[in-house]
Amino acid sequence: MNVSDILTEFSKFSSFLPVIVGFMYFNKINKPFKRLVYFFCLSVFFEYFVTEFKKVYGTNVPLLHLFTPIEFCMFIWVFWKYFDKSIFVYLAIIVPFVGIALLDAFYINGIYSHNIVARPTESIILMIASFYYFYLNLTNHNKTTLIYREAMFWFSTGILIYFAINFYMFLMISQLVPPTAYLSIDIHSVFNIIANLLFAKAFTCFKWKD
Repeated sequence: MNVSDILTEFSKFSSFLPVIVGFMYFNKINKPFKRLVYFFCLSVFFEYFVTEFKKVYGTNVPLLHLFTPIEFCMFIWVFWKYFDKSIFVYLAIIVPFVGIALLDAFYINGIYSHNIVARPTESIILMIASFYYFYLNLTNHNKTTLIYREAMFWFSTGILIYFAINFYMFLMISQLVPPTAYLSIDIHSVFNIIANLLFAKAFTCFKWKD
């Protein structure tokens, strides 16, 4: 087993961390983060199911077309609940994105090609949401809670790091060739581990809640 294989296995294993920590504090966490725990359970399933799917069908790309809109809707829902916006704001974001994801899957690239339109679009929108969270915190002079005790701080940091670092790979994945392709996969594995650690850390913030 080479270094890339080891990183891939660690990356897959790291998907359990948010689930384990989330259930440890499940009785204390709020509604958005409870749903986030369920989503991470689904992520664990996808992490391992896509591997078996690829062994049988030779590709796991169709599952990525399915997972991307689910992931996007969940992450945006967490931000939307925190920002306390109208339901129409949420729908105005997810409906066009789901439309883009469907076009990407069935018309632009095809179900068996990488979603190089939907995935980068997802990354940009989620990075904007993360930046908006940090902007609100920087401009809130009446804030009394320490930011590192906020679950949203660690969640937003995980989102920003993961999608910013992997944006190029999501955009260019169909054109990458060895050794750049292998390096991109290794980088993705490393920052997937980091993101899962940050998501797990987010759940620990609820230990300070009454």
